[in-house]
Amino acid sequence: KLASRVGASLIKAANIPELVASDMVQYEEFMIRCVVDHDWYNNIISRLNKQTRDLLPLFDTQRWVSNLEIGLLEVFRQQQLAENDDAAVFRKCDIYIEDFD
Repeated sequence: KLASRVGASLIKAANIPELVASDMVQYEEFMIRCVVDHDWYNNIISRLNKQTRDLLPLFDTQRWVSNLEIGLLEVFRQQQLAENDDAAVFRKCDIYIEDFD
């Protein structure tokens, strides 16, 4: 399931969400269509080529690193708060960085 979610996330980040398959049957249909329907396949490739690496969030390493740093700083901040409060117990928590760009 994790690999499916990662794959779907990458496809969406590449701005071709219509290629996210809902099940294995649909996935197989997409793969067969890639081989059989040359116009459809070439259209997908053309769309990917028109979207430069600079425009797709998938390839925006600087933004990814910036968001990672924000998350790490938040973890550090929460750790510091817990250490400064004798009654507090540092608990495991999820850190979610919402990126609006």
